[in-house]
Amino acid sequence: MSQVIARIPRKRRISLSFYISLLLVAIAVIPLLATIASVEIFLQPALVSQGGTALESDAQRQVQLIDAYLTERLNDVQVLSSSTAVKNFLLNPQGDRAAATDELFSALHRDVANYLTWSLFDTQANLVLSYPTAPQAHGQFYILPEDRQKMHTSDNIFISDVFYDTTKNTAIVDLYKRITTDSGTLLGYVRASLGLEFIFARVNNELQANGSASYAFILDQNGVRIAYTNPDATGQTTPASLMKAVAPISASLQNRIHSEGLYGTNTAQLGVVADATLASLQRESNPPSTLQYVPQGQHIQYEMALYRSTVVPWTYFVLRPFNLITALADQLILNVILIGSLALLFAILVGVFTGRRITLPILRSVAALRENSQSLKTLAKEEHTTASELSWMVEASDAGLQTFRQHTNASSTAAQRIYAIGRNILQTMQYIEPQRLQQGVSEMMEAAVYVERTAKQLRETNEKLLTTVRVTTQSADQLARGAKSTDESASQLEQIVGELTAVVGEGKPRS
Repeated sequence: MSQVIARIPRKRRISLSFYISLLLVAIAVIPLLATIASVEIFLQPALVSQGGTALESDAQRQVQLIDAYLTERLNDVQVLSSSTAVKNFLLNPQGDRAAATDELFSALHRDVANYLTWSLFDTQANLVLSYPTAPQAHGQFYILPEDRQKMHTSDNIFISDVFYDTTKNTAIVDLYKRITTDSGTLLGYVRASLGLEFIFARVNNELQANGSASYAFILDQNGVRIAYTNPDATGQTTPASLMKAVAPISASLQNRIHSEGLYGTNTAQLGVVADATLASLQRESNPPSTLQYVPQGQHIQYEMALYRSTVVPWTYFVLRPFNLITALADQLILNVILIGSLALLFAILVGVFTGRRITLPILRSVAALRENSQSLKTLAKEEHTTASELSWMVEASDAGLQTFRQHTNASSTAAQRIYAIGRNILQTMQYIEPQRLQQGVSEMMEAAVYVERTAKQLRETNEKLLTTVRVTTQSADQLARGAKSTDESASQLEQIVGELTAVVGEGKPRS
């Protein structure tokens, strides 16, 4: 009984070429993925932190420059208010006017590019002297009553809110200080009108200073943008947010702005370009130094740094698009992806080429094994046929031998019977003609002896033939077992071929 070889159904498997390509792709891509991950996890946050620090440093540096500049201007006012010639003139306005004018001239030329005019007022805030031109009144007053009230009890220098000339696109502030005798008696007031061109220049210089689309602005204590980076270098146009509040202001402040002509408004209502984030920062006593937010009218996120002045109640803001900070990391990731794509393509090509170089000899061996398997199958089939034919011949020979044995035994029995009869006749031959009877019996006995001798030879031949049939039967059995083994080997070889084909894939080997 032949042994049945269980065949496992072949599934569609990935070829060895693909595995090699996949391995090379993994070797090429995994380091690149690790690089991208490190950029996202480590480099990008570091760039954001460094960018924020740089932006904060820039805001701080600009505010320090502005504070230093304003401190110098405050010192100019302090020097003039302490001038003996000025004090003498206020004590006696009919006295040495020229000496007081020289003091105003000297003060003007300490910053001639930005000072508009210097003025002296008596104790009732009436103008008594100015240089080089008369000062501009703000509403009905040269010095606002609330500022005069503050100066009665303080020897500090006061800085007004911002006035703006819409026709000339210039902004100014007034610096006030009372002038007293050495004993503290009030003599009058000094007012210096200072243009903010230096401060505007600081803000305008921020245009693209921290990358494309970067800009800056200054927010005063009333929540009004008093300076704003102007992209128009000619100055013929102004930013839409300049001199606009970040949130609606109170009615009392609106009335004061209108009556004093602050921020260049000619209407009863100050313009508003609302920005809730700036309004919230304005109200905080300790706001964050940097943050990310989307400015009003923008659609992308910006990083913003702010720094407050220690001289005036102003806050300096500098902004730049957030993507500029992460541009290096984004570009690095893009380069890594590009390199990874090229490496991926190269790995695939090398994998396919290498895989084919490896699998082609295996495919040729598989083809040879498949041919050998077919040859073994054919041989097993032929051996099965030969064994079947030989088995049939053995069975037929065995049947013939049995019949031959039976006839041989019958001949031997007949010969023995003839011989026995002959002996009986010889014993009773006195009753028969002697010579003739003796001759017939002798011939019969000779024939019986001959038949017996022939039967004996036939028995010997039959034994030899039986031995031959037995040996042939054993050979037929061995041939059948060999055919069975050959068939099993062919089946196993076919299964090996199938497994090799599944590993290397279907393909035709090149000759």
